[in-house]
Amino acid sequence: MLPSWDDSFSVHNDKIDEQHKKLFELANYAYICADRHISGAEIRQLLQGFFEYMNEHFQSEEAYMRSIGYPRLEAHHKIHEEIVAGFKEITKTTPNVIELKEKLGIIAKNWLLQHILQEDMLIERYRAKAEAEGTLKVVPEEIVVPKAPEINASKAQYTCGCEGKKHVLTPLVHKKIQGGKAFNCKICKKPLQFEKLLEA
Repeated sequence: MLPSWDDSFSVHNDKIDEQHKKLFELANYAYICADRHISGAEIRQLLQGFFEYMNEHFQSEEAYMRSIGYPRLEAHHKIHEEIVAGFKEITKTTPNVIELKEKLGIIAKNWLLQHILQEDMLIERYRAKAEAEGTLKVVPEEIVVPKAPEINASKAQYTCGCEGKKHVLTPLVHKKIQGGKAFNCKICKKPLQFEKLLEA
């Protein structure tokens, strides 16, 4: 059994703490499932839910780090990228259910809880020290582009860096972007940003 959340893991930011609590729950559930008889489809569904929540959390956490001037933001961002890349690699290249279950336990134990218990606690140590020294300057967190609504049969409208340009994407491509795949504009080369769903 993996450890449960307690206040010693707090980073003193309500949003991040709530997300960490949820990640602890997901990690514990994933760890338990690794020893149970569940189908490949169930494992992949669990991994997909884990992946989506993890991406949302990483965005929030990086916004928080920026807001308090955390000096190791770039290094921490690279760790997030490595976790996401490794996660994608496992789900794409592991067709065997037994192997996938084993890797699910590794993801739960090493990647996320180890990340929270070690790397994220460095953020809290920085914040506490800066606050004690009177040097902590908190700026408003940057606005994060809201996650698109649930996918349905509608096409989606995206923007890029081109002035006034709109990209109308199929539901399939829209779903891939919301799942973490990056699509860039062929003209300006900037990533496409979700704007709105179009009426079917």
